[in-house]
Amino acid sequence: MSENFYAYTDKALKYLRRFFIREFNRTAIQIRSDMLNVIPKTVDLYDRLYDESIKVFLRIARNKYRECGGTDTLEIAWLMELLKDANPLTGYIFVNDEDRKRQYFTESIMSGESMDKAKKKALRYLY
Repeated sequence: MSENFYAYTDKALKYLRRFFIREFNRTAIQIRSDMLNVIPKTVDLYDRLYDESIKVFLRIARNKYRECGGTDTLEIAWLMELLKDANPLTGYIFVNDEDRKRQYFTESIMSGESMDKAKKKALRYLY
């Protein structure tokens, strides 16, 4: 019997959180040594976070689809179509929200907020 969907999703989201933390820490080290390139570094960071999130979301969707008796035919285009609309619970549009969160993080760093505080806040918003 395959793993229950909620347990699978919990594991996937825990993996994603660890990935976020690792990537934020890596980028923080780069930014501390090169404050002139904050914007390109944060754009690169959020691109990596976005790409990995999409991969994880697609794995979660495929897992649920298989659990419901479907085959593993869900494509990324289907997921992107789903994510371009507003979430019925939060009202957020995933694609737009990612850019907005990156801008908040960049502004926090550029305004002089401590890197640790900016990272914690950004992780809280992302997760």
